[in-house]
Amino acid sequence: MDSPDWATLIPDLLHRISQKLLPCSFDYVSFRSTCPGWRSAAPRVNFAPLLMFPFDPNAGTLSFYSPSDDKLHSFSFPEATSTVFCGSSHGWLLLMDQAASISLLNPFTRKRIHLPPADEELALASLNRVSKVGTRWISHSEDGTLTPLGLSDMQQVFIDEAVLSSAPDSGGDFIVMATLALSTQVAYCRRSDSKWTLLETNLPCNVKSVTYYDGRFFVMDCAGEIAVLGVDFRGKVVLLASMETPNGHFNCKLVESRGVLLLVGLVIDFVDEENLDLQSEFEVYRFNPGGERMWCRVESIGDQTLFLSLRSSSNVAGRTLSKCRVNSIYYSAQNFEANMPVAPGRHHMEVVNLADGSSELVPCHVPSEGAEPAAWFQPNLNVWEL
Repeated sequence: MDSPDWATLIPDLLHRISQKLLPCSFDYVSFRSTCPGWRSAAPRVNFAPLLMFPFDPNAGTLSFYSPSDDKLHSFSFPEATSTVFCGSSHGWLLLMDQAASISLLNPFTRKRIHLPPADEELALASLNRVSKVGTRWISHSEDGTLTPLGLSDMQQVFIDEAVLSSAPDSGGDFIVMATLALSTQVAYCRRSDSKWTLLETNLPCNVKSVTYYDGRFFVMDCAGEIAVLGVDFRGKVVLLASMETPNGHFNCKLVESRGVLLLVGLVIDFVDEENLDLQSEFEVYRFNPGGERMWCRVESIGDQTLFLSLRSSSNVAGRTLSKCRVNSIYYSAQNFEANMPVAPGRHHMEVVNLADGSSELVPCHVPSEGAEPAAWFQPNLNVWEL
């Protein structure tokens, strides 16, 4: 028996089906990404970010948690088999395999863009000496020991995370900017490049994250200092300036919201140092170039919502949609403590109300395997129009 041709369903029926779907839900995404006819039956909407969980490279399955409908969604994704996740940006995932081949992949359209592979220079920037034998990489230790590298080693040797300057489908060129495992250098490439280019940031500590804002890359190191990178008249990425962030913050994040660059810092106070009893709160600052103070404290973000993760480069922001809360931060983390109000070893979110500082732990219905955190993923509706 032949499989049904779902693309031939009449438009009126498709429209009625789409009206029964929650407009910001995962099901709405799946409906629009089926084919052009289904896309035209479901109007464009601003879609809330999804929380993507670490995937098993042997399983070929992706799992997302949707805060809009409080549901866990999983689907087959064989394209991710035998790869490691190195960040998400503009609705695309950056994946690397054991041969250090790197590509951008859209999980809904399955479109793929190949980027230059990682090489010995990228590894050496993190003080890793490697060589390639066939399709396998070999690590060279100081005592002369040779160790084959597995898939789980790739991020610690080559690229840790990467972001894009713009969506690959935007019609123009784009730059991929990558942080390395343990280095004050970053690496970048364009779609047409044959190899990655290294650039020294002159930061005092290893680079931790990178954010693209207003035509520039803001690169933050592990101490919270920032290097600003831009593109010169030759098309090369160059170091423009450096700046400090407000003192006293732990694990700072940078995120763009409505054309404004925000810095979110975690402040930790020890209530009882002897028993390690502590309290923590988030503080939000707005980038204020040219002002008396570089960073100005923000007490409210209005009807916006910030979605943050330990995967700092995957931070996203947007107008609150559906059941997401206004003037709040959704911070994804893992819980390994038995005395927390969520099951130990499970992914969860902390939803922080910026108006009064209150917070709530929300379970995400999925086990936390290992130490790798979840990452926010912002579906790109423009991609679905291709």
